[in-house]
Amino acid sequence: MTKIYYFFIFAVVALIIGLFAYNVVTYFYNVQKSDNLAIPVVKLYNETGGRSSAVHIGRGYFLTVSHAFSDDQEVLGLETNKGDSISADVIWNSKSYDIALLHSELYQNVKIDYYEIDCSRLKVGDKLSFIGNPTHVDFAKSWGRVSTEKTQDVNIWRSVLVVNGSIIPGMSGGAAIDDRNRLRGINVGLLTHQTGNSMMGPIRTFTNFSYIVPSDDICFLIGRS
Repeated sequence: MTKIYYFFIFAVVALIIGLFAYNVVTYFYNVQKSDNLAIPVVKLYNETGGRSSAVHIGRGYFLTVSHAFSDDQEVLGLETNKGDSISADVIWNSKSYDIALLHSELYQNVKIDYYEIDCSRLKVGDKLSFIGNPTHVDFAKSWGRVSTEKTQDVNIWRSVLVVNGSIIPGMSGGAAIDDRNRLRGINVGLLTHQTGNSMMGPIRTFTNFSYIVPSDDICFLIGRS
């Protein structure tokens, strides 16, 4: 009985030490990985010089928004937060969902991380971070929560979720990620409010509500292609 007791104690201590060592190794591996790799969100440049964002989902495939480029544009320029530039081909473009898939054979020439996609449906109240390149600011992040159930046929979007986070021009095509660092949606736009009129037309202001295409719709589009 005494031998079994001591063996049990030894096994528990060994397990605790093993878990501690695993966590330490994993921590330093992730720190080194994040230092060496560019983040999955990149800047996207269209033919007129305007910029939006795109998200690397692995093996040189990038997701972005359809409205970031013209229908006849087949090659787009991408730039990582490390300053490396590559070109990417448009594989498909779903105008109704405002989502496009790109691919670059040159992705192996740059050290870039990727997001795994979580295809489960988001719920009201879920926390998210939104990453993109607003106006002249590079790789900015904002935070918020899912504000509504899935909304159909809003403006140019067939299916979107409303979130209470800022997604301003330039962040379109960027990533909506959860606290596990998994991709849960693509940023597509913001909700504006008309406050008046001028000789140039309606005066609109930004609100703190924005739109994302959720990951379950994105997984549907990828699976259909």
